[in-house]
Amino acid sequence: MCDAVCYPLQSYLSLLGVETECVELDFGLTNHFVLRLRNGTIIDPTASQFHGMPNVYIGPMPEIYKEWQEDFASIGRATARGKARRKVNRPLAIDLFCGLGGWTEGLLAEGYRVIGFDIEAHDYGDGKRYPAQLVIQDVLTIHGAQFKDAALIVASPPCQEFSYMAMPWSRAKAIAAEYRSGKRDVKKLTALFDACFRIQREAIEAAGHFIPMVVENVRGAQPWVGKARGNFGSYYLWGDVPALMPITMKRKTDHSWPVEGFKSQGIKDKDSDGYTRIHPNAFGWKAPRTTSKSNARKAASAQIARIPFPLARWIAHVWKPRDDTRRRGRAGEIER
Repeated sequence: MCDAVCYPLQSYLSLLGVETECVELDFGLTNHFVLRLRNGTIIDPTASQFHGMPNVYIGPMPEIYKEWQEDFASIGRATARGKARRKVNRPLAIDLFCGLGGWTEGLLAEGYRVIGFDIEAHDYGDGKRYPAQLVIQDVLTIHGAQFKDAALIVASPPCQEFSYMAMPWSRAKAIAAEYRSGKRDVKKLTALFDACFRIQREAIEAAGHFIPMVVENVRGAQPWVGKARGNFGSYYLWGDVPALMPITMKRKTDHSWPVEGFKSQGIKDKDSDGYTRIHPNAFGWKAPRTTSKSNARKAASAQIARIPFPLARWIAHVWKPRDDTRRRGRAGEIER
């Protein structure tokens, strides 16, 4: 996308008598294009795809860009310095539909380098930010070959419609019936879910060895994408799910507050409106006191959908390479 913006902009500036050079920056998994003026000033018309950057950046080369180039340029160099080699030895994980970074926090705790992909930065003014490098990109436009160096891919595609159709309401049942009858296109319903496994296949083909992937969604997705391989409370998992999973241990709530019973690490907490994860109102369909477009509503939905730390860290631990070699497997055996 950035080159499609930079080259036309370069032509336009040339017509105005402003000479620029189109520069390709190598960030490893993603290449990025910017324009450079004669005095070294950088013009980045697509800077907003990186978290914390403005819509258009004009100024010296951003320090974060320099760091990313230095980090990724060191990969594979026989003459790399010790610090760079330590970074290289950290396994790389890709977090698709990364949201607030539930998967990422567990991955970081296990020593992974993590790059998250999402269609937006989930910044709702509450101080909670994605904890790793964030790339703003539609997952449908990603080609898995760019993840050939990854040790693990995780994903949590949106689950709103699956949740809605699982509800015992006439409208929900009618929508499900339309999908089953062919009136609605099931491929569109499962497009984001299917894209995850396409990306995994492409990554494996480019790498020449197996790359595991775990996809999380709701129980209501099963009629449309197939039976889950396992679950952690209300978090249902597809892909390369470990045979052994952590137990969803119940613990008592704080007795200084009115007690409803117990909380479970595998059951997503209710939001401020009292909606649980399996209720479609929790994902912005409708809600009292707030609209589905408000920051409060979006923040609550993102928090409810957040992967619990025990699950994220366990998946990261199971699939973490135990030495300098990649985990090998049969690339042809990929199932949901």
